[in-house]
Amino acid sequence: MDSLLLEYAPHTTFFDFLSLDVEGAEISVLDSIDFTRVGFGVMLIEGGDNEKNLAMHEILESKGYSWFFQSARSIWYVNVNFDEIYKHLGVKHLDH
Repeated sequence: MDSLLLEYAPHTTFFDFLSLDVEGAEISVLDSIDFTRVGFGVMLIEGGDNEKNLAMHEILESKGYSWFFQSARSIWYVNVNFDEIYKHLGVKHLDH
């Protein structure tokens, strides 16, 4: 993922939304992102079994994202700095 971001969006360091559904390779994709260089406001990621979901949670929590909501296999994460990032829009992160 990081090589694609560097190739196609080399000067972009922040994306408002990431939707990730890569048929079971979500952990590999998350591991490939340089979170010191690029960030996201909200992420929607396809989950899986409990082991995969826990691994994703640990990765994202360590990178500054918090679990927000899960519906079926869709898991939503938000940047822990959501309120600060989007304060100029007058929106706030809703408590779940």
